[in-house]
Amino acid sequence: MSKDGPAFRRMDADARRGALVEIARALFAAHGYEPLSMAQIARAAGISKPLLYHYFPSKQALFAAALEETARELTAALRPDPSRPPTDQLAVTTWLWSVEGACLTWVEGGLPVAPAELQGVLLGSLGGSLMGAGER
Repeated sequence: MSKDGPAFRRMDADARRGALVEIARALFAAHGYEPLSMAQIARAAGISKPLLYHYFPSKQALFAAALEETARELTAALRPDPSRPPTDQLAVTTWLWSVEGACLTWVEGGLPVAPAELQGVLLGSLGGSLMGAGER
């Protein structure tokens, strides 16, 4: 140990979990769900695979946490703007509900589509919702 303290600082559990979710989000976005392994995620995070499993019992649980964080960010970014017409606000809210339902169904294994297909459908549905509300 040096005069300045230890060479590393242990992260608390919540900070570590949050950091793992952020790393996983980037990796899932870049590689998709199927091709990515827990070993690759652990390696990218600089931790052991058993430690990753300590925080997330499965790849599906980690993916669900990544989706939840993404949904939280989207919800915060798309909070209703009181200066916009109510139809715009309703269109975005309805779309967010459909995204949440589709993603949860997909994570639970009830929606047999590839990640890229799901992304395309969800983004296409956002465009349709906004166009239906008059957004051009």
